[in-house]
Amino acid sequence: MEVYYSKDKKNCCTNSIGEIIEKIAKTQRDVCNTCANLVTCDACFFGNQFNTIPIRLTLCCSGAPVEAVIGAGGPVTTYFRVECVTNERFVKLRLLSATVVDGVVVLAGTNYTIVLDLECVGSIQCFEPINIIATPVV
Repeated sequence: MEVYYSKDKKNCCTNSIGEIIEKIAKTQRDVCNTCANLVTCDACFFGNQFNTIPIRLTLCCSGAPVEAVIGAGGPVTTYFRVECVTNERFVKLRLLSATVVDGVVVLAGTNYTIVLDLECVGSIQCFEPINIIATPVV
């Protein structure tokens, strides 16, 4: 896993964090070239194993991790999947639920997303690619 820090906190979209986010979005899009929903795609060029590069982000000003609540009153997560980047500034992130099984963090897709301004991001931590299967919409 790698952590990247922004050198220019005022214009994040011209530094490595914005570039990395866009590369992750493109890689995940390229993995699934025939399906509409990337989270449930099974047409991966990685040998049908990986469709997601999980990430964690921190905020510029406080250095605090980006957190989001899964559902109304649900658990808080700090793990995300990049869905898309808009206007080279805003990133739509899918929330990933995290559970610990035998001391290992296991991530699962959710039906919840947030939109984050890349100008607020101070660092990004990338994890090994995994396969995420979306939870059914209830």
